[in-house]
Amino acid sequence: MKIIFSDMEGKTVLVVPLVNPPLKFGQTNKHETFETLKYGDIVLIGGKGLKTVEWSSFFPQKKSLYDFVQYLADEFGKTYVKFLEEHSEEPFRLIILDGVKTIRNMLVVVDNFEYEYDKMGNIQYSVKLVEFPDNASNL
Repeated sequence: MKIIFSDMEGKTVLVVPLVNPPLKFGQTNKHETFETLKYGDIVLIGGKGLKTVEWSSFFPQKKSLYDFVQYLADEFGKTYVKFLEEHSEEPFRLIILDGVKTIRNMLVVVDNFEYEYDKMGNIQYSVKLVEFPDNASNL
């Protein structure tokens, strides 16, 4: 599995170095439940909510120290931290591939990003990305 981040202009394209943790996909729905006297609870079906993707892993301090890191990944883990911090308030493209099959290709924003440095200097992190609808920029 391969995860790719790309800014809106396509100038910065980053292949996430390590993607063997489980990815958690989610989507909320906008259903509402009402209680009626005659029929009990009923559900009013609403629209679909935003999709989410989250995972935890680590960014190596230096790619060359690990032979299992994605071939096209950036050399330094700090590059990814900088990208995610810079894109906490602006959308970017997330592409998730399984071999040649595209699992997700969507605009996202960072909902939550936490990281810490371990004893080896690697960056342990968890990230949650939320869908940014294509038409949201027109609001």
